[in-house]
Formats: sequence, C-alpha cells, structure tokens
Amino acid sequence: MNVSYKPLWRQLVENDMKKVDLMKLGNFSPNLMANMAKDKYVSLKNIVKICEVLECDLSEVIELKSETSKVKSSKVIGKASKNILKITDVK
Repeated sequence: MNVSYKPLWRQLVENDMKKVDLMKLGNFSPNLMANMAKDKYVSLKNIVKICEVLECDLSEVIELKSETSKVKSSKVIGKASKNILKITDVK
C-alpha cells in the first residue's frame, strides 16, 4: 500500500488555500510539501500537525492506494515466462 495526499489537495481547494498558505500556517518546509506532491513518505508528526492546522481529520489529509496494478502485471509476466519455459521444454 502507498499513501496518497489527494485528500489534502482537495481540502486546500475547499478552504480556498494554496500550498504556500499551508506552509506558512504550519511552518512547514518546502521539502515537506515537495515530498507530499510526489506522494512520498511524510512523518506522522507532520501529518498530525497538518490536521491540527486545517482542523480536519486524518482521512481528509491522506488515503491509502492499492498496488493491484503492479501485482496484476507481475502475475501476467510470471504466466508468460512459464509458457515460454513449457515451449522450450517441448523440443
């Protein structure tokens, strides 16, 4: 599972705020905002602070996204490689 900050961006739009406004209110670094924009790891401490600044719930800041597309593609590749092995074994 990966983390997505899409709910946070929606929250900012609903509150008519920009990322810069959130940075100033919470005294957050530009690196923190950049990492969230790339859906990278952010400490729970920072996420809680964002919730406090925006007066919102955790679910309004982050969501979990599944990796099913990666799993499906690896299964397909696995099946294909097994078929290739069977064809070469027939010779």
